[in-house]
Amino acid sequence: MTPATYSVIRYIADPARNEPLNMGILAWNEIDIELKIHSEAVARIIRSHPHLLKEALLDFELTLREEIKEAGLTPKDIPHWIERQSGFPMLISEPRYTTVTADSTAALATTIDRLLDRIVRPRYRTRRGYDANPVGFLTERLQQWIDRKIVQTEYPFPKSRTGVARSVNFFRNSGANVALDAIRMDLKKANQIILRADAEANKAADILAKNDDIRFYVYCQLTNDPAYVEANEEATKIIEASGATVESSIEDAIYILAFAD
Repeated sequence: MTPATYSVIRYIADPARNEPLNMGILAWNEIDIELKIHSEAVARIIRSHPHLLKEALLDFELTLREEIKEAGLTPKDIPHWIERQSGFPMLISEPRYTTVTADSTAALATTIDRLLDRIVRPRYRTRRGYDANPVGFLTERLQQWIDRKIVQTEYPFPKSRTGVARSVNFFRNSGANVALDAIRMDLKKANQIILRADAEANKAADILAKNDDIRFYVYCQLTNDPAYVEANEEATKIIEASGATVESSIEDAIYILAFAD
């Protein structure tokens, strides 16, 4: 894995409310710059604001590509370019850390697709049991791998930076060394979301400090309430700063544990 950086592309459809809506991802590494606007996110914006032109929103991708090309921007120029953006009607978030599998355009595009699915793609309601107990739902879905001892539950890590024994909800070894925690973040107050993220980040950092050969994922059950968009993003940033990777799709979390190699 190699480091990369990304920003969320947002659109402010209603200047009176000044509510930015996620619609795409801009990402870059040492060799390339890539971006993508998510069509489902654009459709969601149009449904809520039918006076807007869908084609115009989708054209933002082409507009941004042309602007970057005409300005002759390199990956090193992107953070300063973002700072110079006007912020209306399009807003590009502050740069955030991520990773790619290799220093290539294809790997960067794959990372963008993952970020789009995690951050931008509209979420839909799932069955109540999953909402109430993501650990129980994951255990149920992963039962065949648990029975075969490919995936272990409540896996202990006796070594940590603080010396405190820690455990994760799920662990796949056999060379994969993938740890996964599942936490509910669909809370009623933004400060509670941040506090829970901070606690998980401290746990992940504590484990990773003495177990740097594992890949640590955290499935976060996030709220879909637009009022908590900033809290969700801040919580994601806090957890990923610890070295863990946040997943907001439970299906992706299942796939990671079931098929990691």
